Amino acid sequence: MVSREPLLILDGAHNPGAIHCLSEAIRGGFRYKRLILVLGIMADKDVPTILRGIVPMANYVLFTRPEYYRAAAPETLMQQALPLGKPGEIQPTLAKAIEKAKRMADRKDLILVTGSLFTVGEAMAILDPEKYKPDSLR
Repeated sequence: MVSREPLLILDGAHNPGAIHCLSEAIRGGFRYKRLILVLGIMADKDVPTILRGIVPMANYVLFTRPEYYRAAAPETLMQQALPLGKPGEIQPTLAKAIEKAKRMADRKDLILVTGSLFTVGEAMAILDPEKYKPDSLR
């Protein structure tokens, strides 16, 4: 949990089992008005099952990607999620997606950043660059 108003949660769920546990935890453990989902998934994961496990509970989805070569293109994620019938948009970078989610959210909403450990790691650096800056190479 990164903030409370709005509630902003980072979760590294990156496979069907973890997404199932996350969706159950969100349903049972949090109160919110709207769920704004920031989603970045690796292309080599079970993308359709991950999407089916989390997108239906969202009110709005920001499809994005971390800066990592294995990341699925946001366009691919959005295309595969279309049958789930949730509104959303493509944000080309995770920083832009988080910025947009924060602008959209009111204090009673939940912003959930998930889909990959790479997505969550990059989100941590975006949200607190001093604490989570990369180690310098010697």
